[in-house]
Amino acid sequence: MRILVTGGLGYLGGRISQFLVSQGHDVVVTTRQKELPRPEWLNGNSCLYYLDLESPDLSDLGQVDYVVHLAALNEVECAKSPERAIQINTIGTMRLIHALKSLNVQRFLYFSTAHVYRVPLEGLIDETNLARPVHPYAYSHRAAEDLVFAFQGHYFDRGIVVRLSNGFGFPERPEVNRWTLLVNDICRQAAQSGQIRLVSDGLQLRDFIALEDVAGATVHLLGLPDSRLDNGIFNVGSGRSMSVFEMASLVHDLACEVYGYQLPPIVRPPFSHSPPSGPQELTYSVKKLEMTGYSCRSDWRHEIQETLRLCRQNFPLGLP
Repeated sequence: MRILVTGGLGYLGGRISQFLVSQGHDVVVTTRQKELPRPEWLNGNSCLYYLDLESPDLSDLGQVDYVVHLAALNEVECAKSPERAIQINTIGTMRLIHALKSLNVQRFLYFSTAHVYRVPLEGLIDETNLARPVHPYAYSHRAAEDLVFAFQGHYFDRGIVVRLSNGFGFPERPEVNRWTLLVNDICRQAAQSGQIRLVSDGLQLRDFIALEDVAGATVHLLGLPDSRLDNGIFNVGSGRSMSVFEMASLVHDLACEVYGYQLPPIVRPPFSHSPPSGPQELTYSVKKLEMTGYSCRSDWRHEIQETLRLCRQNFPLGLP
């Protein structure tokens, strides 16, 4: 298969592209940053391709079998400029789809977000839940989802939408600026200051999924027979809830192992309610994905340990 991965050197895209190459696929990795060098792992017939979503030009690309669309503004950028969020995440997706018209693409897999459902995420959430996005990051992705299915059968054969929960793990390269993500930020704190501080009591529940499993789910969905795709929308997560404090505690314990010394206890603000009422329930259902034959298998400890090692190399202890 020849697979086009937009945003292929980003946080998710870098790991997914690496995984696809390791599986023997020819991968066209796109980036909007012309100055980035070709990664060493991009071997064989795989290549690096410049792509701007505001004016995508794929005229000299040649045949592409599948597209994995990840290029988008992140949640921080979207909050700063909601108009820009629509311009890149929504209209940029439409422009990309139009540019694919002559390439005979079989599948177009679009990475959306669990936050299209609501904020905060709580209760049982499966693919039948009504989407009520409120953040620019979420509603710009939700609008792009509709575009994927609107152009299905015209510009590509089949569309797939992935509603991703909280992905975590080490990036393909340390320059990928996603160190504000919860688990990455906690790892960076452990490496840089030798202490983990939470900005909340940490009782909020999240569905975390390792990037290795995100990559595995991507390959699985690309290869799934049409008859098993249903309406094309899939929640992708681990299917298990964990509080922010529990995740921070796991990182804390692994940091002690990786760095070889005991970190002080996690610091968090006093509970805002007395007595603590505990978190709301959260079940981010992935039964639909599991019924197609995929389940998460990655080693969370390894994912976090490698993130901690990368942080220590790039955020030395004691630096502000």
